[in-house]
Amino acid sequence: MPCGESICGTLEREPSWDETGLVPRDEKNPDERLQSRSLQALTILYGFRHTQRGWRNGKFYDPWSGKTYPARVRRIDERRLHLRGCIAPLICRSFEWTKVGVQRSETDKSAANSASFQGRE
Repeated sequence: MPCGESICGTLEREPSWDETGLVPRDEKNPDERLQSRSLQALTILYGFRHTQRGWRNGKFYDPWSGKTYPARVRRIDERRLHLRGCIAPLICRSFEWTKVGVQRSETDKSAANSASFQGRE
C-alpha cells in the first residue's frame, strides 16, 4: 500500500491544467529544494490515524499557499469524502471530495487508500 496502514491523497489534476496544458510546480513550498517539483501526483493528505469517527490527526498540504494544516477525513459513502482542515480550533474549512473516473478492482486492497478524488467547498 502506498500509504502504509493509513490513507493518503494525491493531487491528480486541476481543471485549469487542461486549459493551459501546463502542470504547475510547487513554487509556494517553504522548502526551496521542493519548489521545482510538479504538483501532479503530489501527496497532499498524509499521516492520518483511523478512529471510530474517521481518519484523524492527519495533515493537508495546500500547494497554492505552501502551508500545511491539521486535517481529518470521514467517508460519506463509497464515492464521497469529507475533508476538514483547520488553522486554529475554531477556524476551519470543509471540503467534499468526489471520486473521479478511477476503476479499481474490489480485490485491490490499496484501492481505498489510493483512489482519486476531486474537491469542492
